[in-house]
Amino acid sequence: MLPIQDERILQQTTFIEKTDDTQLEVIKELQSALEKTKSSAESNLAEVQEKSTALDLAHSEIQGRNNRIDDLGIEIDGLRELVAVVTKLNKTQKGEIEELKAYGATKVLRDEIEQLKQLLKDREKYHSKK
Repeated sequence: MLPIQDERILQQTTFIEKTDDTQLEVIKELQSALEKTKSSAESNLAEVQEKSTALDLAHSEIQGRNNRIDDLGIEIDGLRELVAVVTKLNKTQKGEIEELKAYGATKVLRDEIEQLKQLLKDREKYHSKK
């Protein structure tokens, strides 16, 4: 009976060794897959960090442009106020110009009237001397 038992022990030992080898092979494959996954994750992390930096830069640029747009809006509002003031001044000046024209026309008429009066007086003097 001893040889049969030895045979069984040998078979069991061989089976255990084969199982151990298979498990060792599976462990090595899993380690390799884990290394590849780790490498891929590190690469993805680097890419995400690059994109995050680019996104931060784009956001800063957009913020700068928005600030510039706000500044331009303020400038436009200031210009609108200036246009309103200039328009009001133009209307005032037009009124003053009209007044000056009216005054000038009146002055011209007064001068002509004075000249006519003078001519009339001169004529009367001339006729009275005759």
